[in-house]
Amino acid sequence: MKSYPELRRKQKRILLIAWIFTMVVAAVAAADDAIPDWLQFTEAGSRIENALFRPMRLPGGAVLARRPPSESGPLLDELVSKEPANAELYSLRALIQRAAFAKLSAQSPRLSGIMSAQAGAKGSIGSPKLVQLVS
Repeated sequence: MKSYPELRRKQKRILLIAWIFTMVVAAVAAADDAIPDWLQFTEAGSRIENALFRPMRLPGGAVLARRPPSESGPLLDELVSKEPANAELYSLRALIQRAAFAKLSAQSPRLSGIMSAQAGAKGSIGSPKLVQLVS
């Protein structure tokens, strides 16, 4: 029986390429789900984008990186004070505070229980102290 080593090499190459393609597609799908819609679909060049993202210089050019809650919170507060009738700003500020609270909960379950009890007593989760604790 004859052996065809070049055929086996081609099959291995095809399987390797198919595996790499599958991993790339899976990574793209996972990355798309990792970013919340309210953050992903921010209007480019808007004041909201400037509050949520900051430019970072890289060798290939400038890219936008997400600001931590300690930076984006005060910037959103400024926008809310300038436009108090804009409900979207209040919603974004609440979402930022919720993300900060979730990060705090993941880091320290005991501390998050204390913070949620205090927030329930005061009626507000979004205290500036909470944002400072997280960042």
